[in-house]
Amino acid sequence: MANDELLKECTAKAQAWLGDGFDEETKAAVQAMLDAEDKTPLIDAFYQNLEFGTGGLRGIMGPGTNRMNKYVVGMATQGFANYINKAFPDITPAVVVGHDCRNNGRMFAETVANIFSANGIKVYLFESLRPTPEISFAIRQLKAQAGVNVTASHNPNGWSGFKFGSGFSKTLCYDEIRRVYNYVGESYNYKGKAGKVIEVNVREDYIDEVVGRIKMGEYKPRVIIETANGGAGLFAYEVFQRLGCITFLLNAEPDTSYPKYFPNPSDNNARKTIERLVSHPYINADLGLFFDGDGDRVGVTNKSGKC
Repeated sequence: MANDELLKECTAKAQAWLGDGFDEETKAAVQAMLDAEDKTPLIDAFYQNLEFGTGGLRGIMGPGTNRMNKYVVGMATQGFANYINKAFPDITPAVVVGHDCRNNGRMFAETVANIFSANGIKVYLFESLRPTPEISFAIRQLKAQAGVNVTASHNPNGWSGFKFGSGFSKTLCYDEIRRVYNYVGESYNYKGKAGKVIEVNVREDYIDEVVGRIKMGEYKPRVIIETANGGAGLFAYEVFQRLGCITFLLNAEPDTSYPKYFPNPSDNNARKTIERLVSHPYINADLGLFFDGDGDRVGVTNKSGKC
């Protein structure tokens, strides 16, 4: 049985989500949790505020303070916007915003972009899904002060996240962000106040820089690439194609529901899968690459099975 005091606290927090400022779909879902005999979903959704973790927020999507939704994302963005404006008082700061292929990724990214813009921050929004390293490149390329990628990395279906990075002209201190990044109960600027959001695409410049850093001999390896969401794999495919390599790409079409099987360099099943594919007689690749969900980690294997 749930602790009475905890249930009382969660009920009060949930009832606040039935008021003005929350959409009807969210209020209906919260009311259903309040009415249900089993209070476990209610407690899990409201017993805490989604915690700050590695590089930002990450959690299951759904209504509640312990979930990824547009309200939690909005309040987190407002907290980050407050910090950026505090850290760069003498300029109009700029941020880069991207997202992966998961459900709600584009909606969350547009919410983030609009809130930054409403706070007087210049916003560059990618027109389609991007891996996290490309966000980092765009921050430098566009001389922005920070960036956000809406991604849950290698977490399973039903998750999303809010990963941020420091910028070009000044390093944002994570300890300071932790202190300022308190979005609990904080209102945020959005409706009717958003300024201009600039849609950008720096893909060609990014590919040019990466290709320019690779020293390729006369022999062109055969490469097979596995990716969880299309973002990192598509980019790597373009790079190896530019280098003149015969390249195979698996899961090229992004799956918005996120696949049940997802490559992760730390996952033995993913490693064994790519090892089998590398040595497949129809492929006979020299190298196999497998990325995590947002492409900031990669595993590499060869015919000998060494990673």
